[in-house]
Amino acid sequence: HAVQFLYDIVKNINFSYYHPNPENYKHIKNALLLKDEDSRFMLHHGDEFPNNAPFFKGCIKIARN
Repeated sequence: HAVQFLYDIVKNINFSYYHPNPENYKHIKNALLLKDEDSRFMLHHGDEFPNNAPFFKGCIKIARN
């Protein structure tokens, strides 16, 4: 029963991977896309998105399907 429970959780989770230099990796998105895909990364007028900051090097988005 615990195995089925864990399977159900994992089955309903989606992982997205981001990096400032995703070249040659088809499953890794450019970190610049985060500002368009997730409103929590919205910029204030005139601010530059810090896509090359350490946080975005290997950033993983975890979301429910």
